[in-house]
Order: sequence, then C-alpha cells, then structure tokens
Amino acid sequence: MNKADRAEELFRKGYNCSQSVFVAFAEDFGMSEEEAARTEEYYRSRPCVGACRTAAEIAEKYLQKEND
Repeated sequence: MNKADRAEELFRKGYNCSQSVFVAFAEDFGMSEEEAARTEEYYRSRPCVGACRTAAEIAEKYLQKEND
C-alpha cells in the first residue's frame, strides 16, 4: 500500500488530516502509529495549518535521515 492509500485509510478510521498523513510516514521515521498520532493531535482543530505543518515536518525528518 502506498502512503496516499495508507493516509486515506487512516482518515477513514477517524484520524484527522495531519494525523493521517504523518502516521502514514511514521514507520519511515522509526515511530509507532500511536506516537505519530499523538504528535499531530494538537492540530485536530486547525486542518490547514496542520496539513502544512505536517508536510514540513515530513520533509524535515527525511532531510535529517539523509544527513545521519
């Protein structure tokens, strides 16, 4: 399953937008689904801000991973 399909599946399970996207990438960063969902819980009421922040956070984690 690709990341987009996984994010959609998570959204349909009840995660908010930013949680769905971040949790879909959690394994890439060595995080559990629960840990990733908690990280994005704050943005439940701020969907646009949360989506932009999540995209930036994913990019940052990939850059950190490349530099390690």
